[in-house]
Amino acid sequence: MLLSEAWLAMRLHRKSVTLLIVLGLASTYLTIYTATVHSAACYVSDLNGTVLWSSAPSGSFFPWPTPPGMLEILSGMNQADLFIYTYLIKPWTLAGATVLLWTIWLIYLLKLFKNSRSRDEPDQKRRTEQEKPKEEEDRVDLQELQKRFEIPPPG
Repeated sequence: MLLSEAWLAMRLHRKSVTLLIVLGLASTYLTIYTATVHSAACYVSDLNGTVLWSSAPSGSFFPWPTPPGMLEILSGMNQADLFIYTYLIKPWTLAGATVLLWTIWLIYLLKLFKNSRSRDEPDQKRRTEQEKPKEEEDRVDLQELQKRFEIPPPG
């Protein structure tokens, strides 16, 4: 069964599915970015409050993390990289944001499944209510047959 068929079977709205996909893609991107940023942060040296790259040419955290070059010399860090390192990497804020985004995605997914099940319950109730009169008709027919052929009731 294709994924799209599964979504259609659960009777979800297009906006809900779209939002779920966007949240999943954003979470995946942020997870990969966080892992790459932390691997590039291994080349950062924090010397008495001065943050420097441990080799040259300088690496970068933005727009995509790249480690510094092979030359063993301390090199300066630009303001954007300094901000990302100081406020997002060092206090693990970026990792926390990644976990938070995945948590939001999971809660939204569970909510969609719960809503799809609650939509299916009235259909099941309606089916059982339609089946009940048929069962009662069968009982009536059985009682009539017992009377007609003088069969004693069981028990």
